[in-house]
Amino acid sequence: MVARKVTKNKAVPLTVTLDEADRAELDRLARKTQRSLAYLVREAVGEYLENNRNEG
Repeated sequence: MVARKVTKNKAVPLTVTLDEADRAELDRLARKTQRSLAYLVREAVGEYLENNRNEG
């Protein structure tokens, strides 16, 4: 079962282009953790934003 992140905000689509190696690594991690690619990307973006929230 794929875990979904619950959010109170409206979700909007985003298209991202990755190189083949990064995509393959994400695919491997998604299978290993039983998460969707979208979940992994949302988590990574959320973490990045949290770490950089107070930057200029």
